Formats: sequence, structure tokens, C-alpha cells
Amino acid sequence: MSDGCSRKDPGPRISSAAAARAARSAGGIARGFCGEASGIEYAPVMKRRLEYLLLWALGFSAACSEDDPMVCMYGVPHLDAEMKGRVTDVAGNPIPGIEVGLVESPGAPVADPTTTDAEGRYAVSGRVFAPNPTLRFADVDGEANGGLFATREMTVELSERDRIRRDDGSWYKGVYAREDVDVRLEAEAATEEE
Repeated sequence: MSDGCSRKDPGPRISSAAAARAARSAGGIARGFCGEASGIEYAPVMKRRLEYLLLWALGFSAACSEDDPMVCMYGVPHLDAEMKGRVTDVAGNPIPGIEVGLVESPGAPVADPTTTDAEGRYAVSGRVFAPNPTLRFADVDGEANGGLFATREMTVELSERDRIRRDDGSWYKGVYAREDVDVRLEAEAATEEE
């Protein structure tokens, strides 16, 4: 029996309205007799998805630079932070040998950490993607510095007065510096042996 279709098996014969209802529930293009599209078209949805895919691909290709050692994704504000300060115990005594580093949440290092000197002073710098950098203070030498001290992370609130170099008009926000980021570390709680 010939129904005018060019293919050998035209498939089940259903009305265009039934095909449209089935396509709506399946999220596809409605097909009626011999595969012709019925009254409902979903082509604009596919076109929009293809446009998003193209924009996504172009965004990644334009965001990376071989000259920049740090991978800067498109549309991510970032800044260079320069932090200085002093680490003391609760009595105000300087603590040497404390590792200080800039970290991204949750605790991923941004740059190589530094260690406090004999007076408890440190200077650390690096590029961060958060508007306010986080510093991590860790006692890595055990009791060599006079005790065991608990690790502490501290977010440093930056303001416009801390900016020492302006941005370049892109996602780069400039260089911010603070010289008064002092912290007091508490002794690590002793663990009970059973």
C-alpha cells in the first residue's frame, strides 16, 4: 500500500494533534505522517542552545593567554594582595616559624607561603580572586617556636584606601596593600590520652 512517502516504513499513523501532544511531553519536534513536522516547532529552543554553546566556546578561547602564568577565566574579578603584619601569642609575645600564606576558599594556597621571622613579622603577596583575601596561619615546626599553636584563617577586609595601584579597566582590580594585619594565635588544645 502506497501512502506517498519516500521511505519504506512510514511508521505508525497518528494525527498531527496527537504527534504534537507526544512531542510536547518528550521535548522534541512533533512529527506527523511520513515524518513531516506538525504545527509545533521547537527549533527556536535548539537555536538558542546552539548560540549558548558557541558563546561558551568563544568565551573560553578568548579568556586564556599563554603569556600569563596564571589562568584567568573570563569574567572573574581578581586583584594582587600584599599583606604584612606580626604574629603573636595571647600574651603578646612574637611567634617565629609560623607559616603564613594567602589562600582561596577552602584553604587552597594562592602562592608560596612565607614564615614569620624571630620578631613574628611576615610579608606575603599573591593574586586572589575573592574581593577580600584570606590569610592562613599554621604552626608547621611543632614546639620549636615555644609551643603548639592552633591553625587560623582570617579574611582581610580591603577598602579603597588600601589600593596602591589602579586597575586597568578590565577584570583586574589593581594592587591592594595592608601593613597592619596582626594576628594572635592561641595554644593548640592538648589532646587527652586514654
